[in-house]
Amino acid sequence: MLQMGKIFIGLVFWNIVLFGVTIWLGITHRTAHWQHEAMGVLTAIYTLLTHCIVMMHFMGSGKGIKEAVETYDLPDDPKTGYVRRQIFSSPSHPLEITAVEMPPGKRVSFPAWSYANMRHVVWVEEGELVLIEGRERSVLKTGDSLGFGPPSDVTYANESKKPCRYIVALSRS
Repeated sequence: MLQMGKIFIGLVFWNIVLFGVTIWLGITHRTAHWQHEAMGVLTAIYTLLTHCIVMMHFMGSGKGIKEAVETYDLPDDPKTGYVRRQIFSSPSHPLEITAVEMPPGKRVSFPAWSYANMRHVVWVEEGELVLIEGRERSVLKTGDSLGFGPPSDVTYANESKKPCRYIVALSRS
């Protein structure tokens, strides 16, 4: 990764230089001038090329997903040791995906209002998870999933002696 870091820094440096020259030409040539226009087009092409190289690197290595998970940490709960990692979230997209690790013997509860205007599904990646939705209790084991009904108070509990990892997918309406 160190070598790719040097390459990315070089790409960013030359991108900044091209932007600087484009701005300088715009300031010194107050009217439309072919040099300014040509430099603007060159800067745009170089910026596009830089973005393509970066995307190809991350798509090819799979590191983009791991780094995104590390970057978009959600607040953990120090009382329970409950750890959440944001996998996907975007204001322009109704889907949100979160990976959660719950230590043994711990539980977390959420009020019904926190699920207003959304639907969600839980998939247990590893371990055992007890879900209490309103008055209904469900025990999910590795590979099991559950789609929630209308909003109600929900408790996630790990009553086992091993950590439980699960994925929560929310769809906002």
